[in-house]
Amino acid sequence: MRTDHRFPVGLMDLVSLPSLGTSYLISMDRNGRLIPLPAEETSFKLCRVTGKRMVKGGKIQLSLHDGKTVLGDYNEVKVGDTLKLSLPDYRVVGRIPFQPGVWALVTGGKNVGKVGRIAKVEGREVELEGDGGRFQAPFDYVFPLDKPLEVKA
Repeated sequence: MRTDHRFPVGLMDLVSLPSLGTSYLISMDRNGRLIPLPAEETSFKLCRVTGKRMVKGGKIQLSLHDGKTVLGDYNEVKVGDTLKLSLPDYRVVGRIPFQPGVWALVTGGKNVGKVGRIAKVEGREVELEGDGGRFQAPFDYVFPLDKPLEVKA
């Protein structure tokens, strides 16, 4: 938890405004809107796995998109998967695999902000279905989600 107003926020970070009693998810949609979160969804954070390596002692170290690292026995986790971390202790409480049928957010490129289900993965290209049709994005731009992001106007 950070209270310094000068500290930067990044993708999938939670910002709470206690004086207003609201919390927001830092994400992106096609219009650049913040996503308001109900109180029960502020107890965890989603982090995409960007690297996996074996360290001394036979443990596996996972690198996450926001700069955090997680150490443990994570043989089943693959690069591209998303981990659900509890807040404020950052313990792993769940995993969202990068596989067809899973909801995902596109975080870069011409389809940035689009949400859809992963339809097909071929090498480093991912085909998604949603937001009015099929579209493609590079593997590195696809962030698996446990459910679609909903922006309430």
